[in-house]
Amino acid sequence: MRLEYKFLLPNEKLNPLRERLMPYVRLDTFSQERPDKHYTVRSIYFDTLRLKHYNDKIEGIRTRKKVRIRAYNTLQADHPVFLEIKRKYENYISKDRSILKFDQLEQFLEGQNFDWSPLKSTEKPDNFINAQRFLYQVMRYHLQPTVLCVYEREAFYAESNPQLRITFDKNLRALQFPRIDQLKENQQLFQVLPHHFIMEVKFRRGFAFWLRRILEDFNLTRQALSKYTMSLFLKNQRNPFFGRVDYAYLNRHSITRQPLRRNRF
Repeated sequence: MRLEYKFLLPNEKLNPLRERLMPYVRLDTFSQERPDKHYTVRSIYFDTLRLKHYNDKIEGIRTRKKVRIRAYNTLQADHPVFLEIKRKYENYISKDRSILKFDQLEQFLEGQNFDWSPLKSTEKPDNFINAQRFLYQVMRYHLQPTVLCVYEREAFYAESNPQLRITFDKNLRALQFPRIDQLKENQQLFQVLPHHFIMEVKFRRGFAFWLRRILEDFNLTRQALSKYTMSLFLKNQRNPFFGRVDYAYLNRHSITRQPLRRNRF
């Protein structure tokens, strides 16, 4: 279980904020390995036909979950993808995670004639049971791929406490109601946050004094941000049902107070 605090900032604050943080943090291994010091995160979020997970977030339900498939950078058939159930209990976050190969994904989701042995043979003891939990959620609640979110992430950890992680999520873009094979999509994405980035602070115990001071100096206020809800609400040319949102709404901690229901297009 951990806590996550999120902050929305304009892009022009990215470099000054990074400079203030650097004496206290280091890039994580995945960011260090990339030429641009960031990596690409790709997530397909699942939801019910009535968009229960979306509406739970909008209505501020205290205990809720997200079901998603996550991958990183460019995708080939044998590259890993991660099945995730992210749960929120009050202010705390936990995650069930399992790994399989991209070319196994569609057969896995069909739930038939799937070879479970690779999931059982992994070194991670929870891999098999977490995959079962994921498939149960999809089948039990008739979940469908609802939004693909793609963004670049700079990830840091605190020198004094590796469990304190800070991430900058930049250039958020999305595709509504994708196919599973579009997890690697780049061309059809629309911009969600062209002028802003999201900083996330993830920690288990305590909040470092130096970080608190930096947040105060930049006048940052914790916000209830969700890449999934922002990407679903923003209008896509092929989905005129969803209205446009202005960024002032994001700064007021909410996108819309009106629950949406999914229409077929």
